[in-house]
Amino acid sequence: MAHQHTTYEIPGPVWPTVRIVVGGLAGLFLIPALATAYLIWQGITDGPYFWLLLVGSGLFLLWCLVGLIAWVIDRIQVAQIRAFLTSDRPLIRWQYTAKEWTAVKEARWREAESDWRLQLGCLTVLFAITGALVGGLLGLDESPEEVLLFGVTGAAAGAVIGALIRVVVGGGNHLTARLARRDASVPLVALGPHEVYANGQYFRGDGSYRYIRGSQLDPGPPAILTLDIWSPKIRMDPEEEWEILVPDDLVEEVDAIRERLMPRTQPT
Repeated sequence: MAHQHTTYEIPGPVWPTVRIVVGGLAGLFLIPALATAYLIWQGITDGPYFWLLLVGSGLFLLWCLVGLIAWVIDRIQVAQIRAFLTSDRPLIRWQYTAKEWTAVKEARWREAESDWRLQLGCLTVLFAITGALVGGLLGLDESPEEVLLFGVTGAAAGAVIGALIRVVVGGGNHLTARLARRDASVPLVALGPHEVYANGQYFRGDGSYRYIRGSQLDPGPPAILTLDIWSPKIRMDPEEEWEILVPDDLVEEVDAIRERLMPRTQPT
């Protein structure tokens, strides 16, 4: 069959965007971290803006920790994906042809390219307000003119930081999309009961708390399998909708096993 897979290699990290964005944010806050280290080395720790730099240093350490956690989770998930692909749990699995995957990548690139418009307002204003409050508090022991100066300076610094963060996040998303477009590897797809690996993402449910609620198959062309997934997360929408491109010669096989992706009666 043209779509039988020939390898179990998983191209790249599971969360490439997280790596790029978190790395960019850590690099951004490396600047105040280095400045703080220099001031401590020089024994200059009593200036009001030393504490602002110290906050920036804390954010640098925070993003480094987030990056480490994301890397550990990524490695665990890659191991889970490989175990799934090499097991007898998948009901069907395939690898796209280069032509099929190129069409998918181009469609995704067009969507990502149109999203490259930075929305600076919200984050910039939020950080500006925070900076103004912190600056004003630092200047409370000074004259009213000093309080105003500290507040204005803090607001300006906060606005710049907020804008830079948004640029890093937006640029990271754009860079991820560009790299995905250039990636020559062709991914695998595997479908099993309450378990799926597709589009570089992996989901494994338990049939009660996390599970596949339903599926629809649009015969196309192109044929699209849509999975309705229930996956509760902290402060995130538990409902997910996965769209999976189905090769024309596998439409009947996918339709035949579609109901088996939800083997148990769904919770009410």
